[in-house]
Amino acid sequence: MACADITNAFAWAKQSTKAQNFPVTAFFTRQQSGASASNPPDASGSVGDDLCVYGVGTVGLNPAGHLSGSLQAYVNNNPGHAMQVRQNLTYVVEIFPDGTKITFQPQINGLPVGGSPPTVVMTTCIGGELLSGTTSDSVVTVGVRRDPSVLLGPP
Repeated sequence: MACADITNAFAWAKQSTKAQNFPVTAFFTRQQSGASASNPPDASGSVGDDLCVYGVGTVGLNPAGHLSGSLQAYVNNNPGHAMQVRQNLTYVVEIFPDGTKITFQPQINGLPVGGSPPTVVMTTCIGGELLSGTTSDSVVTVGVRRDPSVLLGPP
């Protein structure tokens, strides 16, 4: 099912030429449960803190016709639990034009974490603006913003 903001972002990015860029910024969130096989709930039912990741960065059309890019990651897994930039951590995100699927792949220093392939997430459009879906242990949401066009040089 099409998602208005996603559809509009694709139309915006497709206007890019060698002389003018029509950039799109993507916003990615991932909330991963603190529970796992190695971290089961304790007697009180507590499973520890959830890991939250926020990514932001420019995406553009790739050869497959999807919006994709490497987003700077911010995470909360530190003693103060505040969101902090992780300079060496990025999330490569790919948004499919029909709004039904995204992929994401965490990378450290440009290399996939653990050599893992991208995670595929089937998504639903929320309010015509956001794509959201779940994995086995996470809730993932992606939104986009059309940024002002930029002149790159003479036509």
